[in-house]
Amino acid sequence: MPDLSAYWLLIPYCLIGIAKVFSIVGLVEFLYEEAPDAMKSIGSACAALFGGLGCFVASIINSIAKSATRNPENKQLSRLSQDINQAKFDYFYWLLTILSIINSAFSCIQHIGTSTGQSRPSRSGKPNKTSLLRNEDS
Repeated sequence: MPDLSAYWLLIPYCLIGIAKVFSIVGLVEFLYEEAPDAMKSIGSACAALFGGLGCFVASIINSIAKSATRNPENKQLSRLSQDINQAKFDYFYWLLTILSIINSAFSCIQHIGTSTGQSRPSRSGKPNKTSLLRNEDS
């Protein structure tokens, strides 16, 4: 395997950063349109809190992976903290992929269990896009 540079990690991190920017903007816009006036600041605070908790969980997963791949008998450090050419980061990314698939499946099951097939009116009193589209079809 040829020597890899850490710059190869720049591509996925840039894509993740761009995705976070677009998702945060959509989330805040959704909170300000759909939340009641008294709940708008609480919704924004919860979004920031859950973003911080996500980083905390990522740190825990990284710590677990480091401790699981460490070999204390040979006084060898973790596979994630050594040379990038020997670290087997693909295993770590497969772990993250499996966790993402489990999360997506759980979200789909939860959405299917709670969906009623009818759109509800917006809390702000304005009709939402779904109800406008359904009115045009009929």
